[in-house]
Amino acid sequence: TPLSWVVSRYHDNEELHVHMLDFVNRCGDISRIVQIGSSVEGRPIEALEISNTLSQNLSDGKAHVKMIGGIHGDEVVGRIISMGMAEWICENYKKDDLAKSIVRKLHLWILPSMNPDGFEMKQRGNGKGVDLNRNFPDPIKWSKFPQLTGNEEPETLALMNYIDLLGDSLIGATHLHGGAEVMVIPFDGNKSGKRAPNPTPDDKLIRYLGRRYVDAQPEI
Repeated sequence: TPLSWVVSRYHDNEELHVHMLDFVNRCGDISRIVQIGSSVEGRPIEALEISNTLSQNLSDGKAHVKMIGGIHGDEVVGRIISMGMAEWICENYKKDDLAKSIVRKLHLWILPSMNPDGFEMKQRGNGKGVDLNRNFPDPIKWSKFPQLTGNEEPETLALMNYIDLLGDSLIGATHLHGGAEVMVIPFDGNKSGKRAPNPTPDDKLIRYLGRRYVDAQPEI
């Protein structure tokens, strides 16, 4: 099945692109591909929208949720998990209550590879060696946030513009990393640069969602 194929191994950038096109051909009534930008080396950064009311605008009142993989080029499990999620929905949205609920109540945006150049080069950073995970303006360190610093990479700007486009309808997002069992919550820092509690007003909700996510994972 497409689901078993997509989780069977690591797929290169071209295979991933072709698979996303095939996904839209099979599940076109609930999906579309949007190119949100390009990498340093010109590779497309593509997001898959899943909903039964595909958003030509933001007027339908549904919440938007993002799932992003591959921000580090050498952490590739997010590419598999995110597309596996998409395939599970495609396979089950007509018969499974949870899948139905996701399609009917949300706009789910799946961006399996934020850093296609890093994946191609088998390295953590992008095509210029920049760690994209630490390339965003820091709202804790920068008093003028969200003003840009001038050091943002094309991949970073693409994601920031994409988030701005969704605006207040974006209610949640997750970045899928690999290599360690850890869940990081916002904002996990302070102006001193040392690790210390710095809870947001949504801290209880974030911790609740994080715990639900962790509890759902299989034990290794």
